[in-house]
Amino acid sequence: MKKYERCKWVLCLCLSLLLVVSLAACKETDEQSSAQPTPSTQPTPTPTPPIPFTDVAQDSPYYDAVVWAYENGIASDGETFGPADACTRGQVMTFLWRAKGSPEPQVTESPFSDVSSDDWFYKPALWASENGIATGTAFNPGNPCTNAEALTFLWRAEGKPAASMYNSAVALAASGQYYARPAAWAETNGLFAGTDFDPAAPCSRAGLMAYLHWATEEWTFAEEDKAVQAEYEQIINDARLYEVHGSGLCYADYVDVDSDGKVELLTVGISGDTVTAAVYANIGGHAEKSCEKAFGTYGGDNFSLYRLDSQLYLCQNVFSGNAGETYDFCRIEKGAITFCEQASIFYRWETPEADTAILEKYKEEKGLFRIDYSEVSVLDRGLLPTVEEYEAALAQRWANHWADIDPAYAAVLKGDFSAFAGRYADISGLTGDIALGIDGAVTGDYITNQKPVSVTVCEDGTIYCTVKWYEEEMPDGGIRRASERYIIYPVGIADDGDPNTGYQGDPSKVRIEYWWPSHGVDMAIYSRIS
Repeated sequence: MKKYERCKWVLCLCLSLLLVVSLAACKETDEQSSAQPTPSTQPTPTPTPPIPFTDVAQDSPYYDAVVWAYENGIASDGETFGPADACTRGQVMTFLWRAKGSPEPQVTESPFSDVSSDDWFYKPALWASENGIATGTAFNPGNPCTNAEALTFLWRAEGKPAASMYNSAVALAASGQYYARPAAWAETNGLFAGTDFDPAAPCSRAGLMAYLHWATEEWTFAEEDKAVQAEYEQIINDARLYEVHGSGLCYADYVDVDSDGKVELLTVGISGDTVTAAVYANIGGHAEKSCEKAFGTYGGDNFSLYRLDSQLYLCQNVFSGNAGETYDFCRIEKGAITFCEQASIFYRWETPEADTAILEKYKEEKGLFRIDYSEVSVLDRGLLPTVEEYEAALAQRWANHWADIDPAYAAVLKGDFSAFAGRYADISGLTGDIALGIDGAVTGDYITNQKPVSVTVCEDGTIYCTVKWYEEEMPDGGIRRASERYIIYPVGIADDGDPNTGYQGDPSKVRIEYWWPSHGVDMAIYSRIS
């Protein structure tokens, strides 16, 4: 082979070998590449939101509350939540009932005339009634629920926790309103932080969830505080209210006497010519009277309560006349109520500088209450129960008392009047005989099968049954709400009858008195004949 051709052959061989090596390298690179995961061209899946509601944005102030409500079975499934929708009273009570764990009511019959067993809010309404959350004979489930009503329901469900009215601007503005105490509790514990509370506005679904979430997850009510709170409430409920009896408590409020973050119960009562102030405090886990002071009066004295730099003072106007006025100031502390200073103004002479300085110290302070002894007009803080609430609580107490003594009373309170059912003769000669059914329904000349809408057991054991309510126009043009009712006097109760009627009852028989104001009959008297 020629030298030139041999070189050409060698060169071709080298090129061939190089090509084989290159191909092998490429194959190895492809295999290595194929062993690696191929990057996906699909978008990253969006995490499933914790709630299915499309109308609740993550940046909304109520988002966490709605998530909590959904996860805890308070808010139901659905594509939308309706955060701005107004809640009805039935919805509010149902949400509140669920937030409390959907407890089974102990009562089996509805105390409300507008709630029946086939209503979706039946159990929440019964639970609310037996726990004092909703009161009265009508529940009004379809009525819009205001923020004030919703907050009050929640406050009652939490055990009516105390809060100082003095530290709540919302509560002070609501003096005399039923929601003053709930508002004080909510504001002093941070529910209204950064928001405005409009009591009259409809409560929205989002707003209600914010209330429930706050009360369940953020606010705590220690068991010891619950026990003392219940004792505070009992002190108030046991008091004889001035409006009812003419003596007793005329003022009560919660105050933080020692500025330690714990409230005490301050009461002022009137009995005869004496005004007594007292402070009840948490002592060893129980509500006990820590101090008390009695003030003599002269019939025209008045009292005011002032707060200066976290200190409480009770001011008594001990003299007021044409010549001038004299004031005594007492410092209220947890352990004592002590006289601290006196100031006088005499119009006919120049006022001493020392007295002027004392009066100026209190001049700009708002009196937290004022008692004009001749009228006993008090700036209401909403702590004392209304006359209706007081009478209802008293009636329930006696109902429990008589129910424990006689099974017939326990049956009546459940709607069973079997022990008193029968025919009754009209011994007053006003309306004719009547019949009382086993369900309490009365039938007679003026009424046909009318069941009582409410039943109350009185202190003396009589059974007071309201048949219906109606409005009546007064001579001065005003409207008075009155009731048609009957009263059952069981055996042994009506020994002497009603002294106002002159009727001498037969103690061996049950007697009924029926009041018919809508028919112009004040009272008809009946005696059971069968």
